[in-house]
Amino acid sequence: MLNKLKLPNKSGFTIIELLIAMAGFSFVILLVTIVMINIGNLYSKGINQTKIDDAARYITDDIASKLKYSQASKFSTVPASLGGIIYKNYCIGTAKFSPSYDQTSNYMRIANNTDASCPVPSPVDSANGTNLLPANSKLAYFNIVQTGSTFTVSIAIIYGNFTNTNIGTISGGLNYGNLNQLKCNTGSTYQYCAVTNLSTVVSSRIN
Repeated sequence: MLNKLKLPNKSGFTIIELLIAMAGFSFVILLVTIVMINIGNLYSKGINQTKIDDAARYITDDIASKLKYSQASKFSTVPASLGGIIYKNYCIGTAKFSPSYDQTSNYMRIANNTDASCPVPSPVDSANGTNLLPANSKLAYFNIVQTGSTFTVSIAIIYGNFTNTNIGTISGGLNYGNLNQLKCNTGSTYQYCAVTNLSTVVSSRIN
């Protein structure tokens, strides 16, 4: 009697098993991709926040230093209406700070002031001096309030546009009353928005 030929056992994956494995692997890849995108967005937002935080700190520190060692009588603000928007120049010693809250022409410039008094703002202020704001950022508020020999310097900066925040499309800058309520809108559209506000008090050492 002939021995029966024994074929080797050829067990393997079925098509259904392969499809299930591929679906599971694709799901894991999708989750990893989403996590990496979120990490990247948080990193970018953190960089934007750091940029405007550093700018606000640099501007207030620079102004505070100048106020501390400049004569109080040389500090003045002169408002002027240009295109319906109120502008001011802040002159401290030989430095002139020119803020603009306009949607398109937005800046915080510092230039030399050779006038005996603080000059009235003019369109040329947008071209004179150095813009202290980081790229893609907007000045939302700036003010210096003098009480005797003490000065309160306040500033708010937005990364992106005003429409990315709860203040919408302002003209002329924020009011101090809602400065602390400044915040970014929620949602994926505003994921790169960042806001900062800073206030410092300095006393003049030269009377």
